[in-house]
Amino acid sequence: MRNITALVVLVLSALGVVSFGASADAPKRVLVVMSNARLLPLKGGKARPTGYFLNELAIPAMKLADAGYELVFASPTGATPRPDPISDSPRHFASRAEYDRARRFLRSQVSLQHPQVLAQPLGDGLEQYAAVLVPGGHAPMVDLMKDGELAKILKHFHEHKKPTALICHGPVALLAAVREASDYQTEMAHGNLDRLAKLGADWFYRGYRVAVFSQAEEKLPVSFQVEDALRIAGATVDVGAPGKSHVVIDRELITAQNPASAGEFADALLAALARK
Repeated sequence: MRNITALVVLVLSALGVVSFGASADAPKRVLVVMSNARLLPLKGGKARPTGYFLNELAIPAMKLADAGYELVFASPTGATPRPDPISDSPRHFASRAEYDRARRFLRSQVSLQHPQVLAQPLGDGLEQYAAVLVPGGHAPMVDLMKDGELAKILKHFHEHKKPTALICHGPVALLAAVREASDYQTEMAHGNLDRLAKLGADWFYRGYRVAVFSQAEEKLPVSFQVEDALRIAGATVDVGAPGKSHVVIDRELITAQNPASAGEFADALLAALARK
C-alpha cells in the first residue's frame, strides 16, 4: 500500500497537482489598499472629483494576477473605490485594446467592488500577504495619509521586510505612519511647517529614497505638495523628468513617480516578490 501511495504522490507531483519545498508555502496574496476619497480639496475652498488613477491600479493588478497572485482589496470605509474621471481614458495605456482589457479586468474584481475595511486584514493576519500595493491618484492625500489602520499595516510590512509598493501620489500614504498623522496633514494644508519635522522624527521611513508625483508635474492648486510632505517628514525624495517613467527601490519600498511608470513599477514589484 505504501508503494502505491508513493507512486500516486510522484505522479501528482509530476503533473503539478502537488509540490514540495518552501515555494509551496509562500503567500500568493497581495493586499491592495484603496482610498475612499471622492473629492480633493483645493486652495481657495474649491474641490474637484478624485479617486484612484485607472492605469496605476490596472496595470500592476493585471500583471500580478497574470503571475498567479490573488488580489485582496481593502479601504478605510469598505465603500467601493472610484476612479478619477481624468484617468478613465485610453491615452494612459499603450493601446485602446489594453485600456478596454483594463476596464474589463477591474470590473471583474469582486473584491474591488466590495473591499474589506482596513481593520479586517489586520485582524485576519497580515502574514498571509506577500506584498502591499497602493495605487495613485490624488485620493490618498485625503484619507490614506492619516489612516491609523494603514499605519499598522505599513509597520508590519516594514518590520517583515516585505515589498511595499506605492505609485504617483500613492507614496503620500506612507505618512500614515508618522506620529499624529492627522495633525501632520492639517499642518501641511495650512502651511504651518514648524511642527512637521518633530512629528516625523520617529517615522520608520525616515532616510528612505522615495519617488512621488513631482511638483513640476502637479498642475492642480492642491493644498500641499506631496514632494514637500514626504521630504519634511524625512524621506529623500527622488524624482525624474516630468512625464517619464521613474521607479525607485530602497529596501522593501518600491515607489514610482507618475502614470507613465506603471509598467516598470509593476515589473519591479514582481521582481521583488520573486526574490522573496
